[in-house]
Parts: sequence; C-alpha cells; structure tokens
Amino acid sequence: MTGLEALDLLRRGNAKVRRSEWDKDDFLYTLDDNDNIYTSCAYERNRGGKCHYPSDAEQLTLEILADFLRDDWEVVR
Repeated sequence: MTGLEALDLLRRGNAKVRRSEWDKDDFLYTLDDNDNIYTSCAYERNRGGKCHYPSDAEQLTLEILADFLRDDWEVVR
C-alpha cells in the first residue's frame, strides 16, 4: 500500500503498519482511544536511539517523511 494509505489506517486507529523492507519487529501503530502514533521498541532502537544531536533529529524527521513517500507499506498481523 502507499504511505498515504498507511497513514489513513493509522488515523482510523487500532492499526499496525510497516514498510516491507523493515525488520519484522519494526512497525508503527495506533490505539483506539487516542490520535497518537506509536513506534515499536525495535523501531526506537533502530532509529530513535541514533539521535544525539539536533541535526540527528532533523535527519530522522526527513527519513520518516521519505518513508511515507514509498509504496511498500503493509499491515502487520
């Protein structure tokens, strides 16, 4: 599915999605009771743990935006 379709699923709530090239434990998810998007522990370990300087956070943001431009998203079962 496209990145926009993945975002739409997340927006509806109670969904888990990932890009097909990510490890099986890397995913984003939402719950029914709020509008927040959460990351799996593996996602945090592989990406979020690399932010040590402000420029690292900027680079991570650009990578996340680029991820949503890809058309290789899938639902995590």
